[in-house]
Amino acid sequence: MGTENASGNHNNHGDRDGGRQSIRATTEERERVLRELSAATGRGQLEIGEFDERSGRAWKAQTQTELADLLDDLLPDPMALVTGAAVPRNDVPAQRPVGDVDPGTRGPGPARVTGGRGSEWTVAVFSGAEKKSSWTCGASHKAVFVFGGGLIDLREASFEARETVITVITVFGGAQVLVPEDVRMEEHGFGIFGGFGSGASKKVKTHNRDLPADAPVVRVRGAAIFGGAEARRVPLRRRKN
Repeated sequence: MGTENASGNHNNHGDRDGGRQSIRATTEERERVLRELSAATGRGQLEIGEFDERSGRAWKAQTQTELADLLDDLLPDPMALVTGAAVPRNDVPAQRPVGDVDPGTRGPGPARVTGGRGSEWTVAVFSGAEKKSSWTCGASHKAVFVFGGGLIDLREASFEARETVITVITVFGGAQVLVPEDVRMEEHGFGIFGGFGSGASKKVKTHNRDLPADAPVVRVRGAAIFGGAEARRVPLRRRKN
């Protein structure tokens, strides 16, 4: 039940806020909720339309309570995530610390794992977006393309973690993820009136099964709606001296 304040207005969020006035939301809190909504879409908890609708509401939310309401059916304690008291459940596999690998056995793939904070989003709406050249990919990276296209090129990228999850969502658009041959790749996407698949360049010489146990792993998942998405293993790009 809500409570009536001195001005006669009804407060419908008394139960969640413990009778206190809801705190104004910050940009960081909105972004935290957007990351969780994207992760929930990748887990199959939300449909694409629901993700779009809730994402729009998240950007417009004025209070922490409004943000928590968007996660009510996804998390046991939404407010804890909004305020940062709980760690977002991104389903990123546990990683082995880089220091656990014998430096003498590292190839070019394991050397890509730097542990530095990586990029978490690539978004294009009625346009295009790409990540390429030298950049750091976050342990959980979300790529959303609506009426547009995008490229995630990992050939010269470094990684925040040894195991990375890239969630690709395309709606009336296209996306390609290029994974170098020194990185193990897995693809788990699906298409709805579109296609989501994986492949490899004929020039690739090192197959997944031939990589060392400590090679970085990239898991590409998501959905292509009225569009297409591809995860593709490609040869290493040789850097110029």
